[in-house]
Amino acid sequence: MSEPSRAVKNNYIALMDSHPLNRGFEGTSRIIGGTRILGVDLRVDLGVGPGVETDAVVPFRFIPDFPDLPMEEVYQREAPDRPAVVCTENANGGRTVYFPFNLGAIFWEALQTDHGRLIANAVGWALGKTPEVTVEGAGLVDVAVHRGETSMAVALVNLTNPMAMRGPIRETLPLPPQTVSIAVPDRHVKARLLVAGVDVEPTIADGRAEIVIPTAGLLEIVHVDWSNQ
Repeated sequence: MSEPSRAVKNNYIALMDSHPLNRGFEGTSRIIGGTRILGVDLRVDLGVGPGVETDAVVPFRFIPDFPDLPMEEVYQREAPDRPAVVCTENANGGRTVYFPFNLGAIFWEALQTDHGRLIANAVGWALGKTPEVTVEGAGLVDVAVHRGETSMAVALVNLTNPMAMRGPIRETLPLPPQTVSIAVPDRHVKARLLVAGVDVEPTIADGRAEIVIPTAGLLEIVHVDWSNQ
């Protein structure tokens, strides 16, 4: 049976078999878990016995609790057992990732890189394809996309500042170069940086247009247009 939510002090989750959600964790056997966890039962109750195993994939499992003090007692006693990340695919092509611990809250409070990577991997796997818009580059940006019939606008709001994620912005640091990649139809594509007020030449390859933004202060908007045949 599944177990109700409970608080834990010394929680780790272990990487299991190879899976896209484990991408970027090479050389790592475990990462920090949560402070509240749920027990998960992967069996489906069909009303004819104890249930049958689902086809869910479990790329991470909880390491059973062990003491957090004294220091000489802080070590793993048992092998990983309960599911910590559950991935499922349905017949219609949909995908689901379930985290039976407070991953979002922990990432917000502690900003652990491992938790951010896990969330990003989950979103990428659940999407099941390359996003229509990707942005690569150093810094912290908020991305918004507006799509028309023959055009698309990608707005990058620069949130790179010394107080990032921790209160009011006191100083905005200029963005280093950003590469914006946009899925476009097989047509002639024009691109313009609206805030800078300059036309740019996109690189077209494999159904995508790549535009490099040299820098940005608070905001830059990439506008691509394929209205001309």
